[in-house]
Formats: sequence, structure tokens, C-alpha cells
Amino acid sequence: MAANRRTVFLCMLSAFVYFRGVSGDTRSILNHILRGYNRDNRPVVNESLPVQVFHEIVPFHIISFGWFDEFLTWDPADFNGTKDVRIFVDRLWQPDILLYENVDEALLYNTEKTYQAHVFHNGRVQYNVPGVVHVYCRVDLTSYPFDTQRCKLKYSSWTFSMSHINLSIAVSSSQQQEFQTGGEWELLRMDTVRNLAKYSCCEEEFPDITYTLVLRRKPYFYVTNIIIPHILLSGLSLLVFYLPPESGEKITLSVTTLLSLIVFNQLVLDTIPATSDDSFPIIGKYFIVMVSIVALTVAASVIVLWTYYQYSTGLPMRPFMHFVIFRLLGPMFGKKRLAADLAPYHPAQTTPGNKQDEVKGASAHSGGMTSSFHKGLHYLSQALAYDNSRGVSIIDEMWFDGGRSQSETAPEMTELGPESTSCMSIRMERNIRELSSSLGYLTRLKQGKERERQVSKDWKEAAVILDHAFFWFFTFVIILMPTVFLLIATQVI
Repeated sequence: MAANRRTVFLCMLSAFVYFRGVSGDTRSILNHILRGYNRDNRPVVNESLPVQVFHEIVPFHIISFGWFDEFLTWDPADFNGTKDVRIFVDRLWQPDILLYENVDEALLYNTEKTYQAHVFHNGRVQYNVPGVVHVYCRVDLTSYPFDTQRCKLKYSSWTFSMSHINLSIAVSSSQQQEFQTGGEWELLRMDTVRNLAKYSCCEEEFPDITYTLVLRRKPYFYVTNIIIPHILLSGLSLLVFYLPPESGEKITLSVTTLLSLIVFNQLVLDTIPATSDDSFPIIGKYFIVMVSIVALTVAASVIVLWTYYQYSTGLPMRPFMHFVIFRLLGPMFGKKRLAADLAPYHPAQTTPGNKQDEVKGASAHSGGMTSSFHKGLHYLSQALAYDNSRGVSIIDEMWFDGGRSQSETAPEMTELGPESTSCMSIRMERNIRELSSSLGYLTRLKQGKERERQVSKDWKEAAVILDHAFFWFFTFVIILMPTVFLLIATQVI
């Protein structure tokens, strides 16, 4: 038991001495390398030589710097084999490598939080900075939201030229496999290029490293929340052509759909990045086209209603319009007429003035028509009684025999004397003439009613044909436009 306690005590003492030794070695190393260290001087013994600085980024969360500081070296054998230490970077010299496209004031004025640098015994310093940078990047929104962007990040020293800092790429291949994926963008590739640039301020060349990020936007969110609802809302405008004109709601439905689409577009515009250059988003062009198409459905509804209610005027359809609607559009959209209806169309010359004359004639004859009609029927029934034995009608007997008749079906006429024959004939002739005039008027009135019924039928059937024609036309357009814009946006055509 005592032996076990002695073993545990020795292990704890060894661990304590080990950690104490490590801590003491780190403190000793820091005292050794930082004694007389000046962070304002370039870390080279020979001032004519440049500092070797390496740079890389791991999109989008790590920026890595590496350089050699000739004043931060030690022999690990003198410090229990300790080969590296961590030191806060604000105690060391560091290259003034800046991101030229930076728009973040915290990074621009170096007010960001400092982190520890990893210092190795041979003088190599590795400094990894986590964070998010905000940069200016020119974007092309032509294919938005199916766009692919190329964003350049240029890193270079702000004050040191090639003779003082030799900026190089840390690795030859990009760290795309370590890319932290986001919800909106997909990294296709990252190209790294080292350049030498000369500016008007200085004669020396300045090295820089330019990273080109090729990013593709993930369109799933925009397709499900913007494009598909927009197509469905545009498709509602087709229902107006299935609504009967007599319902009185065609214009209401058309205007309501148009206003809904405009309000939806205003909400969608907030999600589109603002731009004033030539790269106007194709989705914006699509919205403008679809709003125009829905506005045209309102105009088409007005045309259908105008055609439908032309029946109330009584005016016939023009021959050219009749030919286009019934002979061209009708068979094309499944609205065929009988052969009799497709005979050469000659509209009656009916005008509102003629129609008023007919109405006045009807009112003038309405009083006398009833009296003449009944009287004519009375005398005509008497005149149609034949004497079967002689084969002579009562009218002939009245005209030639002074009005004598043996017919038992006309007792009133047998009572007339010879002196009344002439008067009776004149009266019957006048009543029959009035009856003929009344029957002619009734015939003309019936023909006019039939003509009005045919005119009304033509206008109403024309409205139905136009409804079908507009429905299929706008169906084709509403299907075609999203397809074309989608193919253009995805660069298929």
C-alpha cells in the first residue's frame, strides 16, 4: 500500500516538474528573443535583402500570413527542446499586407482584434487571422438569380516595394476543399496569381497576390419563392377568358390580377441587388414582360366585352370581321358553324333610323291593325263558304247575282238586298286590303325580329370565339416567356 502511494506521488511530482519546466522554457525563450527587439525594424540582418512573406486565404474564414524574422531564432537544445512559442502579434514586426478592395473600416485602419502568432525556432512566423472581410466586387446581374460571379481579392504591401518585401503565394493550389459552404453561394474554383505592379507614385515594383473567386448563386430559393409564384399569379389571368361576359366580372378579375402582380413585383424588387450599369437582371425584364402581358389580357377582356354587347345596338357585323372570326378563328379553335351559317355573308342595311321608322310604323298601325284584322277574318270566313251544288263562291254570287246566296253558313249575307251588293263588295275589298297590309307588316316584323336574333347570335358567338382565341394565345405566351427567359438566364441559348 505504501509502495503504491509512493508511485502516485512520484508521478504527480514528475508532471508538475514537466509543466513547470515547459512554462519556464517558454518564458525563457520570450525573454531571450524579445530582449532588445524592435518591431518597427524589418526583421533582416542585412538591410539590402527583402523579407520573404507568404500569403494565402482559405475561403472564407481564414487569412494566413507567413514570414521569416531573423531576430526570432533560438537553439531548441538550450531550452529543453522547445521548438515553437506563441506570441501576440502586436509585439512583433508584421508586414503591412492590405486588401485593396476592402470596404471595412475596422480592417482598413487596423483596429481589428489581434491574435497570437506561431513562432518557430528557425525564425518562421505563422499568423492566421479568422474573420469576415467586406470587399468591393463588381458583379454582373444579367443572369440573376442563375448568375456566376467572378470576384477578385488583391493583397499587397501598402508601403514596401519588391526590394523590401518579397510577397509570394504560400501554396500552389487553392484550398477549395476547405471552403465553408454557405446557403446562397457555391464556390466553383479559386485562381491565385502573383503580379508585379508599378504605380505612378513610386519607381519600384510592388508585388501583389490576386485571388479570383468564381462563385455560383444557388437559385433554389429564388425559384421556389419568386419565379414559381410569379408564373402561377400570371396564369390566373387566363381564367378571365373562361368567365362568361354576362357575369359582369371579367374586367374586375383582370384588373385584380394585374394589381396583384404589380404588388408582388414591388416585393420581389427588394431582393434584387440594385444596379445602374448595363447588367440589368433578366428576371427584371421577365417581370416587365409578364406585367405587360397581363395588362394585354385586360385589353383583350375589353375587346371581348365590346364584341359581346354589340348585339344591343342591332348593327350587323362587318363582312371582313365576320370572315375573320367565323371562317378563320372559329374552325381554328373548335367553334365550327353549320354550312348554312357559313353562306356568303350579306348584312342587311339596318340602321338606327330605319329601326326607329319601323317602331313608329308599328305604333301607327297598332290601333287599326286589330280592328282590320278581326273584320277581315270575319268577312273572309263568310267568303270561303262554297255552294257545293253550283261550284260558285258566295263572293262571286254577291258580285254577279246581286248578293243572293243559298248558303246556310252565312245567314247575314242572304239578308242583304240587291242595292247593298256594291257597298258590301267595296267594304270587303277594303277590309281584305287592310288584312293583307297587316299580314305584310307582321311578316316584315317577324323578319326584322329574325334578323335581330341572327345579329345578336353573331355578336355573342363572336365574343365566345374571341374568348377561346385569346385564351390559347395568352396560354402559349405565358408558357413560352418563362421558358425562354429561363434558358437565356441559364445560358442554354
